[in-house]
Amino acid sequence: MSAATTDFEITFPEARAFAPVETDMMKEIMGTTMAHQPGGGMSMWYGKGGIGKTTTAVLLTQKIEAAFRRDPANPRAFLATHFQVGDISAGSGNEQKQGLKSLYTATLGPIDDGDYRRLPAEQIAADMVYGWRRLRLKMIFIDEAGCLCLEAIRGMVLARDVGEKQGWTVSLIFIGMDDLPRKLRQLPQIRRRTHHWCYFEAYSFEETWKLLRKLHPYFATLNESNKDHQAQIRFLHDTYGGYPGLLMPIIDELDYLLRVKRPQVTEQYLRTVHYMMVHGEEKALADSKGLSGSSKTKRGSR
Repeated sequence: MSAATTDFEITFPEARAFAPVETDMMKEIMGTTMAHQPGGGMSMWYGKGGIGKTTTAVLLTQKIEAAFRRDPANPRAFLATHFQVGDISAGSGNEQKQGLKSLYTATLGPIDDGDYRRLPAEQIAADMVYGWRRLRLKMIFIDEAGCLCLEAIRGMVLARDVGEKQGWTVSLIFIGMDDLPRKLRQLPQIRRRTHHWCYFEAYSFEETWKLLRKLHPYFATLNESNKDHQAQIRFLHDTYGGYPGLLMPIIDELDYLLRVKRPQVTEQYLRTVHYMMVHGEEKALADSKGLSGSSKTKRGSR
């Protein structure tokens, strides 16, 4: 078989560096969270998926680390960490210690299995605080906190309380969806000690335009007084609801098309790109349902 004249050539794309866009909402949230830190109070960040909660947590963690590296001799300087928890459901057995173990592993590394089984929860919490003090860790972002049962959260709060008694105040920031406040308010330890309840709101039309300008150079060329340009941003805002995380796939697709095909972008073109993305997803789901419903599918058949 002769080689095709139009062989596909592999070029390895360069990975995008993590360079989040700082919006006014993100700056306000980071500022108020830092302002509450000296008291060691807990914070709650909540809102729908794709709104930027995790991005803000990672960004603030990086900023704190950079500031620490610039001035480690400052007695007020501290470090922060961000991690996503796994599922700890009620009824799985000793959920309080499981919550402590999750927090210990994320901030200090693996805990000895024998110590975990043998030591009471209070001693594990005290050992954890000792490690935090040595690392100068004072802010912990706990992402996907909705996956935790109340007893697991109680275990994490126990570590924070032990730290407060030992003079090492650590701020816990619980991050989750918009149902998180109802869950956490069931715990008196959370309700009394949470100083900052922060709701991540969807971006307005104007905020979406500002965000798009920073996310991709194409949108920086658009004119606010141009009706077609307004229509493009309006379509993206109305379709994706002002959620940055939902905008990224179509921006990546548009970036590829601009580099490869160099199209003239209009509102209709954006609608077409969106339709093709959604249509591909719907077709894949329909094909998947069709295949799973077939009882005579043979191995290797097409």
